[in-house]
Amino acid sequence: MPALFRGCIARSVQQPTEDAALRVLSQLRYPLEVPSGQTCCGAIHRHNGQPAAAEQLLAQNRKRVGERPLVGLASACVAELREHGQLDAIEICRFLLEIAWPADARLAPLPATVAVHEPCSHRNLLRDQGAVYTLLERIPDLELRPLPGNDQCCGAAGTYLTEYPATAIALAEPKIDALKSIRPAYLVTTNTGCALHLAARLHDAGLDTEVLHPVELIARQLRINP
Repeated sequence: MPALFRGCIARSVQQPTEDAALRVLSQLRYPLEVPSGQTCCGAIHRHNGQPAAAEQLLAQNRKRVGERPLVGLASACVAELREHGQLDAIEICRFLLEIAWPADARLAPLPATVAVHEPCSHRNLLRDQGAVYTLLERIPDLELRPLPGNDQCCGAAGTYLTEYPATAIALAEPKIDALKSIRPAYLVTTNTGCALHLAARLHDAGLDTEVLHPVELIARQLRINP
């Protein structure tokens, strides 16, 4: 049975995302195990010139999960597990597209505009950002809009935000300007750092766009017919 990879930063600051994922998969009758003793995927360490520390963390995760395939919520973690950890890891949106949904499951309509932010890790490493659009297109009446400038980094970039905050904020400005124009009800992204960075910039700009992981929208709209 596949297992959920919790990550470390996401576990601390995006618990609603994990709760939503587990709830969706339970409703779809595809519950995941959550192995204990998981730790950081090591991506932050590798990006900061500490490959030995990253490999040690990956080894600990391999020991905990064994041969089970992993489902990850954060695109950067999935990329690290797959590329450097030699682990069978899949991003949650792609996973939800590949499993069979029960016949009594449906997604309630949502007449709202959703802007999709494509993290660098999803675009350039997993190369599967289209899974987000395909999954959310299952929600009736939803208007999906790619966030202009998706081919450019938002400025979060691992620890770049904390090391070079002024530059990170400047990189986010064109995206916030685009969101001022689009005025979506929601902004979705699959990367934890990007979500935190963009949510802060939206708050500073006085915009009330809600930043979510795509699976959170799915959880809100999922219905199981009696």
